Amino acid sequence: FSGTSDRISGDFSGAVKGAQYIESGEIKHPVQEAAIAGNIFEILPRISDVSVETIRYNRMILPYVKIPGMQITA
Repeated sequence: FSGTSDRISGDFSGAVKGAQYIESGEIKHPVQEAAIAGNIFEILPRISDVSVETIRYNRMILPYVKIPGMQITA
C-alpha cells in the first residue's frame, strides 16, 4: 500500500502494489496496480475472516483478512 491516511477521521486512499486477483478463493493472476479507498473505522467491524497464514511487513506480522463488500479498482 502506498497512499495517505487520516488518523483522526480514519479515511485512507492509495495504490495497492503487488496485488493478486482472487476468485472463489483461488489466485487467478497478478494485478499491475489497484486503487483502494475507505474508512478504517467502517471497515474493521466488517472483517469476516482472518487467516492463519501471515506476512511480515517491516516490524509487523500480519494475517490476511476478508472484508465483504470492499471495493478495489484495478
